[in-house]
Amino acid sequence: LHRVDRRQRQMCIRDSLGPTGVGKSETAKVLAEFISGGDPRLVKIDCSNFSHGHEVASLIGSPPGYVGHDQTPLLNKKRVEKYGTVVLFDEIEKGSEALYNLMLQILGDGALQLNDGTTTSFRNTMIILTSNLGAKEMSEHLSKTPIGFMSDNREEPSAEAINKSARKAFEEFFKPEFVNRLDGTIVYNPLNREGLGQVLENKLAEANYEYSESYGMEVALTDGTREYLVDKALEERGKGARPLVRAFEKDIQGSFGRYMGGGQLHQGYCLQVYHRSECPEDVQETFPDQDLIFTYHFDEALWQVREDFKERLAEEKRKAEEAKRRAEEEKNASQVVFDPGDQTPPDNTPEN
Repeated sequence: LHRVDRRQRQMCIRDSLGPTGVGKSETAKVLAEFISGGDPRLVKIDCSNFSHGHEVASLIGSPPGYVGHDQTPLLNKKRVEKYGTVVLFDEIEKGSEALYNLMLQILGDGALQLNDGTTTSFRNTMIILTSNLGAKEMSEHLSKTPIGFMSDNREEPSAEAINKSARKAFEEFFKPEFVNRLDGTIVYNPLNREGLGQVLENKLAEANYEYSESYGMEVALTDGTREYLVDKALEERGKGARPLVRAFEKDIQGSFGRYMGGGQLHQGYCLQVYHRSECPEDVQETFPDQDLIFTYHFDEALWQVREDFKERLAEEKRKAEEAKRRAEEEKNASQVVFDPGDQTPPDNTPEN
């Protein structure tokens, strides 16, 4: 991604194409956090909420005399004009013609006139459009991938051909004046086993970060467990990473919550998750009808992580209280107290 530097229009506009669940919207969220240095400035517009023309009034404000005129528009100056703001138009193909005409102002001039007479500038923003257009065509190309005995008779589609089919579907849906205002297009390919494996590692890392600092616990997955979860996601073709996330939340995080709520997990404990194909036989006999088998053990390093975290919290609280006390002392010292019983009030007359 890059920033286009033009005299009248200084912003970056990107269109993200690809099937559902491949990370188009997630990329915008991570990008907003990266640009702002940890304080994400993301304005998300769900275009499915603007499938009718009159609904765009919530973006620019209702005209005087209409219902909602006193409400603040979603694309107001305060939200949009902060440097580094990312404006996400999610699933742009579900919007109405009125929304597209509204966006032509933004994409062309880098500004949008609101119904209260003010103008919102987008010169310091990054605009991202996401769309599922072309997902069907991409899937059709991928279905032509040679498999088994048919590999000698079928030609494997190239990445360029797959991307071209997605761009063609997008350009056929939108008018040329809309497409020509985009700075570029990024095509997301469907997630394969390797990509889903990375999503699983990210979810596990996020969960363990919370578990270790909040409870002094963590979850450990064996290779067989990882393959089991990824295989479940691959069974639901065309849905991207969402089936994997649901399986992780239900099978792993849900089980963690049950074990912790049942009093079996305490500070310093690790919940080990096996697939039954690799689980020790003595443990496997205890869970004869389960694909995933859970055991737990104590880890002193985990216990120490939680202790260190509690010490940091206590130190931060002490520093905050000390800063508050000093601020109150400085405030009291700067105030002049006048005693009503004193007949001579303090002389604040400036000297000549």
